[in-house]
Amino acid sequence: MKNLFWIGATAVLIVLIGLTWMVAKTPESQRGTDTGAGPNTQAFWVATFPDTQGQPQPMAQHRGKVVVVNFWAPWCPPCRAEMPGFMALQKKYGKDGVQFVGIALDTTANVQRFLAAKPTNYPIYLGEIGGSELSLALGNHADALPYTVIIDRRGEAAGSQVGMLDEARLEAMLRPLL
Repeated sequence: MKNLFWIGATAVLIVLIGLTWMVAKTPESQRGTDTGAGPNTQAFWVATFPDTQGQPQPMAQHRGKVVVVNFWAPWCPPCRAEMPGFMALQKKYGKDGVQFVGIALDTTANVQRFLAAKPTNYPIYLGEIGGSELSLALGNHADALPYTVIIDRRGEAAGSQVGMLDEARLEAMLRPLL
């Protein structure tokens, strides 16, 4: 039994060291800041992901809106921390054509369990393998979570950020797009 504990503890330590190394290797210009232009928004518009009920949802249904695409996972503390701010901004600006979209990068069961305890007021789609590929196409070269992309009404990227995006900063990014 003690061996199992030490094996588990060692595995957790290795994961933490790997995550720390990944953040350290992420250029400062991409860590928690706007990653600039370049995301391939066309990849977003042609993507389809299942919702939490398993129904396919084309991302094209959000065309013409200011779309905030957030890649997240239930096991990611910064992802969970930014969700209340996203819900507040969805409530505040939804009537003005802002649509938040969460793309979860975890198993269906984990996402459903999380949302049962903490529901959102914006759609959550199950990204599975295609979600990671879309995140990369949208400029997440650090392959980190959370990752957020803001798409303007013309369908073009207006900003993106690797790492937690607080409500005040996101609101300042959204206002000029309304």
